[in-house]
Amino acid sequence: MKSLGGKRFTYDFAFQKRKGYSSNRPPHMYEALKPLPEMFQPLKGKYNLDMIELDLQFTKDGKVIVLHDDSLDRTTDGKGLVSNLNYTEIQKYDAGYNFYNKGFIYRGKNIKIPLFEEVLKINPNIYLNIELKQNSRLLLYEVVKLINKYNFEKQVIIGSGKYYQNYMIRKLLPNACHYLSRL
Repeated sequence: MKSLGGKRFTYDFAFQKRKGYSSNRPPHMYEALKPLPEMFQPLKGKYNLDMIELDLQFTKDGKVIVLHDDSLDRTTDGKGLVSNLNYTEIQKYDAGYNFYNKGFIYRGKNIKIPLFEEVLKINPNIYLNIELKQNSRLLLYEVVKLINKYNFEKQVIIGSGKYYQNYMIRKLLPNACHYLSRL
């Protein structure tokens, strides 16, 4: 158990929405993450929400985006690896295209993959569980820069599936909560 922004969490007690509010909305997309002040306040009271879980990827032009997969294929109407595309190219695709909830009700609704920075801007009071999906120093440094810019270090649990990346996260964000990877 570790203190996070004055709160103490264990995995059993911290209720988080994986990939935003993705049981009803496309995961990691603006529909699931924005506007959190309006959308998550009722959820916080109703479901005792403590944090949301985000997966981060790095685009070809150095933007940190909120997306689980390393490609656009499964979640959008686009194709290709995130690391091979610029953010402006990624924004051309419909991020609600493949999400099914009693029909494909989010197709054509102009749902886009968000920048991590935009999520930080609109959610200053939420706790985040962040996984860095790519093993990239550039991704790590940009994420650290954004977390520090928006003063989120004490509001995040952050880690990676890569041992060295976790080692660097602990060095660069010593006041954040961390999780471990396998050796």
